[in-house]
Parts: sequence; structure tokens; C-alpha cells
Amino acid sequence: MLTEKYLKEEEEAQTKNTVDENVKMIYEFYASDDISADTAGRKCTLISKSNNLPISKRFMVMTIREAYEFFKTTFPGTYISRTKFHNNRSKHVELSSKLPHNMCVCQYHGNFSFLLEAMFGIFRMCPSNFGNFLRKVCCDETNEVCMRNECNKCIKDITDAFVPLIYINQLEELTEWKHWRIVDKRIIISYTNGPITDLINELESQLPSLNCILTLKGINKNTFETEKYLLNKMKLFCKSILRKTICSSIKMKFSLHILVTPKLPFLLVLPGCTIAQDHLLLRAINWHTINMMFTAFSS
Repeated sequence: MLTEKYLKEEEEAQTKNTVDENVKMIYEFYASDDISADTAGRKCTLISKSNNLPISKRFMVMTIREAYEFFKTTFPGTYISRTKFHNNRSKHVELSSKLPHNMCVCQYHGNFSFLLEAMFGIFRMCPSNFGNFLRKVCCDETNEVCMRNECNKCIKDITDAFVPLIYINQLEELTEWKHWRIVDKRIIISYTNGPITDLINELESQLPSLNCILTLKGINKNTFETEKYLLNKMKLFCKSILRKTICSSIKMKFSLHILVTPKLPFLLVLPGCTIAQDHLLLRAINWHTINMMFTAFSS
């Protein structure tokens, strides 16, 4: 009897340990950069019940269903039901549907962030986040010349700017970086292995995409209402352009506003879409065409 009792207690202890390990695994999985994005600022923190310390809120970059499928792929030998996976999501990890307007977790920005993270892991001189990187490579974020990638002062040579001389002869060493890609209409994370030079070239190839920086700081939301007439005229025409140029997975309501400011000939503001640190990054938008449209519609 004592033996049976001992074996039963040992079995229960092992089961409890397994459950605790699974809960910890799920917790860490949700909090990983592949699944959720960190926030910044005191307003985006919670107080941990375990140690009474502040912890940053995180927002999922995918749905629960997509995260669960990714979990099964990552841990093929561990079986956890979808219900348990859902119920063990930490309180500080919010659903993607609750993503605030001042965060961007689209596929394009995600891949760009992965490149910066990989660079920062090798070269500490390189900023690890988009906002700091933008301030390093762009000499004036409100200058139209910089936005058009025509400024000679803006940084275009990543190696010269962020790679110390002592590493110049080591750029053929292998490294790894992550990126999102679409497979069977689903966004999955994959890994690329290659020399450091490939990582640098990939980052440099995306620098021209930084030419369209739309500053939203200091813009009064009520100002948008004064442009409704212009909005109605331009919205349908701009839809087709923006569908081809804006980040592919960005959350966007097609409510386009064109505003004239002293510093910028025009300013595109898309209420309801996700943005990155007060900036909205568009890719290769035809500024000349937009300017022509603005002149025609506003006259």
C-alpha cells in the first residue's frame, strides 16, 4: 500500500511539473518577438502580481489561431489543446485586434525590424529599432528632399556608418536573420542564413523606401474635418495607388486626407491605420502624381 501511495504521489508530482512546464512554455512563447511586439511608455505597462514590478504590454502580431499553428510547428513533440493555449495567454499580451493606432506590426515593418535586430546583434553601433535608425540615417525627417531620397547628407552606406573598421575583414562570416513571408495565404516566419554582407545589402536595398516619411506629430485631429470635400474627390483615385504602395498587411480604413503644411507640399494622413512611432512609411509612392492630383482637385 505504501508503495502504491508513493508511486501515485510521484506520478501526480510529475504530472504537475509537466503542466507547470507547459504553462511556462506558453507564457514565454506569447512573449517572444516572433509572436508579439513590445510597447514603450509608462501608459503601456502593467504591474506584475508575482513581483509588483512594471511589465510592458505586448500586442500580438498574428491571430490566436495563427499563433497556435506556429506553436505546434515550433514544438512538434508537445501537445497542448487550442483552448489551453488560449487560456494561458499572459494578461500583458494583448490580442492583435486591440493594437493601438501608434504601433505598426505589419509584415514590411516587421521584416525591417528583424534586419535591424540582426545588425544590432553584430554591430552595437547600429540602432536596434526603427525610430532610432530613422533618426540616424535621415538628416531631416520633415524635409521633402530627404523624403524623396535626393538628399546627399542622408546616410546610404550602412557599412561606412555602422560597421567598425576592425570588422571589415569579417563581413563574409555567416549570420542569421528572420523575416515574415506569405505561404498559402498565411504569414509565417522563416530564417535566412548568409554572410553578413548579404544582411547589409538587404538593409541598404530598403533604404530608398524611407523616402516617404509622413510626419503626424502636432496635427490636430479636428483639422481633418476641413478637408472632407477634397477627400471625397480624391479617395477613389488614391485607393488604387495606396493598395499597391502601402504596407501589404497594414490595417487601414480608406479615409484619405490631404493637408498642406508650410514644410511639406502635402501630407497624407490615414486615420484608423497602424503607424510606427508617429510616422507612416509608404513604399515608392509617386509623389509627383499625388502633387498633380492635389493641384487639380484643390483648384
